[in-house]
Amino acid sequence: VTPAGLAVGLSNELEVSPHDPGTVYLAFRLDRRGDYTPYPMKSTDYGRSWTRISTGMREGEPVRVIREDPERKGLLYAGTETGAYLSFDGGAHWQPFSQNLPNVPVTGLDVRHGNLYASTEGRAFWALDDLSAVRQMNADVAKAAVHLFTPREAMLVPGTQGRSTGAGTNPAPGANIFITLSAAPDSANAATLEFLDARGVVIRRFGKGAIGKGVATPAALPLKAGLNAFQWDLRSESPAKLPGNVNIWGGPGAGYLVTPGTYQVRLTFGTTVQTRSFTVVQDPRISTSAAEIAARDAMARAIVARVDEIHESLLRIRDVKSQVAGYVEKAKDVPTGKQIAEKGKGITTAVDSLDPRLSTKAANGQDVINFRNGINAQYAFLLGNLEGNEVLTQPVRDRFAELEKLWATMQQRISDVETKQVDEFNALLKAAQLNGVIITKPKVAM
Repeated sequence: VTPAGLAVGLSNELEVSPHDPGTVYLAFRLDRRGDYTPYPMKSTDYGRSWTRISTGMREGEPVRVIREDPERKGLLYAGTETGAYLSFDGGAHWQPFSQNLPNVPVTGLDVRHGNLYASTEGRAFWALDDLSAVRQMNADVAKAAVHLFTPREAMLVPGTQGRSTGAGTNPAPGANIFITLSAAPDSANAATLEFLDARGVVIRRFGKGAIGKGVATPAALPLKAGLNAFQWDLRSESPAKLPGNVNIWGGPGAGYLVTPGTYQVRLTFGTTVQTRSFTVVQDPRISTSAAEIAARDAMARAIVARVDEIHESLLRIRDVKSQVAGYVEKAKDVPTGKQIAEKGKGITTAVDSLDPRLSTKAANGQDVINFRNGINAQYAFLLGNLEGNEVLTQPVRDRFAELEKLWATMQQRISDVETKQVDEFNALLKAAQLNGVIITKPKVAM
């Protein structure tokens, strides 16, 4: 089966197509004899005849290895003396595919678990995570104005405790979303990316009009012309964000983790809407029943909803305090100004007393020594504890019940401020022919 017409040389790799046993790829080299021409060879008749397939490769770049993608026939990866190449048509045409790979001999390639791995000569091992976009790329996709690729399966994995010295870089956690755009979003073509559960309910939105309120949600979807990669962390919308609040050790800023199941991602770009389905699976090392997953999910949802409620309540009473200060200033010259100021002081004192109990004042890792955690951080700590276990434990249930009782007490105090005290304050303002305090849901700071 030796290719006819070739001088005596070296072959590092012989790749039999995973799609057709009669198709074979050969990485042939003559560089040790002074010939640096690339000699990638292909046979479609079990090695009886061979064709050189080097169109698109640079001269002076011997080929070390060729691999065919196990899922897409004709999708080839090649490692050469200086980098990597890619072919979508069985080697008829090649294009450079080094990306951020250094200028280095690629000695081996392996496609495994949907990723491409490369060994190099002296520059470590490299990995290209998630070949979904490469596998789905074709001529129509390449010329499309907008295209949303179908995401691969996403896995729920536990959090890490940091990175040890010398360790490699893990792939980004969550669901990988790949998007191609012929032009960047602008005022005429705004972009929105939404994630929906099996019921079709939007659980997370990024981009224009994003409903996300927490620090994990960007104000805008960071898309540009060309290929874009976006990672969804598999979490729901975050609780309302408190201005100036710093989330220590993960703090009360994240939504709950979704459960295994089927989800959809929906891209809206101008008037174009594209939707793709994908699945989220459990860590294979964890074995929990559907009932256990449902119980854990219900608790996680309840905790995040409660943190959101706490933050919204705090935003409201802070707004009340701000309005009260303004009216006290306006009422300085009216006959009942002193009474208004006294009543306003009572409201301010009540809000100032509630504020540190609702939200932690810690601004860094050392502040936890000086400031007691607010109830929001206590709920958030409980969420972290819940997510750190495979099932909903009894201690988590017990602590949640304790926090619920504490929150009920705080709710009564908040209600007293927003109804009784504000009503009395507004009555004084009305008598002085001034507008009253309006209790509204303030616009959430992003």
